[in-house]
Amino acid sequence: MWIIILSTELTLLPMLGKEISNSSQVMLKKVWEANFSFGLLAGYFAVAFGWLGVALYGWNGKGTFSLWFQRAGLYSGIWGFAGIVFTCCFFQSAYIVLPLTSGPVYLWTMWWGWKLCLLRI
Repeated sequence: MWIIILSTELTLLPMLGKEISNSSQVMLKKVWEANFSFGLLAGYFAVAFGWLGVALYGWNGKGTFSLWFQRAGLYSGIWGFAGIVFTCCFFQSAYIVLPLTSGPVYLWTMWWGWKLCLLRI
């Protein structure tokens, strides 16, 4: 989902930006701002659901990995999801909150990928 949103932003926003810089149309600027804002919010939702998926995977790991690793996935996924929700409510805190809350779950996914490669699943 996030890739679709990102590709839409990367194809539409530069064209609108070029048109805005060539003319002084206020309506095009509003369309650019609305598209950017929608893409940003949709990206937050996509990442939040990704982190929720990590939490659910950690909750229901079924013994594939150690209990400690599963709990780390559960708690870091919940922490990352909560950070996204908090950021949607208080946008000014995003620069501090997002690295602190999404960092652990991101590192867990990297560690999980490494473990999957070693298990050859």
